[in-house]
Amino acid sequence: MNRQDLLKEVESLHRRVVELEARLNSNEAEAEGLRASDGRYRQAIDVSPGPIIAIDPAGRSVSWNRASTEMSGCTLRQIWAVIGAAP
Repeated sequence: MNRQDLLKEVESLHRRVVELEARLNSNEAEAEGLRASDGRYRQAIDVSPGPIIAIDPAGRSVSWNRASTEMSGCTLRQIWAVIGAAP
């Protein structure tokens, strides 16, 4: 490979690095948006006056809101122990 070819290769690699950095920044921004959205969703579910229970495809309860704990008479810690998760 001659000097001119090496310079072209370096330029190509530099463009690729810039492109990958832009994608990484975009992915990080999307991830932050998803975290914020998930937080709003969880808060809305938790403060709902009606009981809400999320069930996974296998039929297991994976999430309860406060109204569900009040209706069931179980503490949140007891519910998490039964479904094998942590709050």
